[in-house]
Amino acid sequence: MIQSANASFDPPVRVMALHALLYCERLFYLEEVEEIRVADANVYAGRRLHVERVPLDDESPELRSFDVSSDHWGLLGKVDAVRKRDGAWIAYEHKRGRCRKGENGEILAWPSDRIQAIAYSVLIEEELGEPVHEARVSFGRIHQRQEMAGQADS
Repeated sequence: MIQSANASFDPPVRVMALHALLYCERLFYLEEVEEIRVADANVYAGRRLHVERVPLDDESPELRSFDVSSDHWGLLGKVDAVRKRDGAWIAYEHKRGRCRKGENGEILAWPSDRIQAIAYSVLIEEELGEPVHEARVSFGRIHQRQEMAGQADS
């Protein structure tokens, strides 16, 4: 028998757990099963990227370190940033590491980063009650980003 994601006995899954599962199954096991989570200098440096909030009535609204959760999806997490541009919300996932490169050298997000950004887009849409049609993964080391238009609609 298949149980729904919002059954009362099912704890929500952290979006970071989805990221860890695609990045490295061993990391997923250590963090989600053994509950061993070690924050190193890179983690703390990443946390410093998104510690402030800008009011929603600002000309260009932005929220940083925005907590989201959904009983419907059975997910929870903390979005790096969500910004409103040209009347539309865009989810941002900031990464300090290197990006993946395509065959022609184009900037690509790693699959683990893509699932994280897309999951946050879905959660933001539910939280704000407004559509989120785009997610972006920003790579701080090279000051580049990959845009994933329309992914939140899936």
